[in-house]
Amino acid sequence: MQGNCIQSRENAEVFLSEKLKAWPSSSECLRQRQMSDQKFEKILKRIYTITLGREINQGLFLKLNEEQTSWVIQAAANVIIADGEIDSGEFEVMQDIIQYLDNQAQLMQFLDSIRKMEEFPLQELNVDQDIASDIYFFLANIAYVGGLMTQQEARLFPNFARLLELDTTYCKSIIQWAQKQSELNQKWIKEQGDLHNERKKLNTNPVTR
Repeated sequence: MQGNCIQSRENAEVFLSEKLKAWPSSSECLRQRQMSDQKFEKILKRIYTITLGREINQGLFLKLNEEQTSWVIQAAANVIIADGEIDSGEFEVMQDIIQYLDNQAQLMQFLDSIRKMEEFPLQELNVDQDIASDIYFFLANIAYVGGLMTQQEARLFPNFARLLELDTTYCKSIIQWAQKQSELNQKWIKEQGDLHNERKKLNTNPVTR
């Protein structure tokens, strides 16, 4: 790695903190005393991600050896940077991946790939088919974390299928599943947001006896 690469977990946390501060929506939320709808929606997304995704993803990383973990984090980095920008959902995925990594070298490898915003070339991965399937699910969920898979992200997945030696038709089914899951997530978030707005209206118009 070059000398200007991130060198420690502490620096990695600083790196992530600086990325978070760079988002206007985050800084605006901090200036407001009352929670905005935008901030509330972000919290809802985070709750949903933690509830449904974290244990599954952590379970995947526990199954992987060092070589497989390196492949997965590089593939994840390729998905995250595919469209040239990192949105709030992808940033939270980064935070989760960092928590799953115990190997300092892999942590630096992952963050350096993100920092450079350059696609990392991948080789075929020797892995059992059930784990290969879990990996493909994991990557598909990253692509849909913001609600839609971009064209830049979509072009990566046929190659992922080939490198993981997964059936093409099966992989298309996984992509369709991830899309449906994302649609359900967005519906849940919208419904919770609507309930939040209804409660605010009730609070502003209390009925006394």
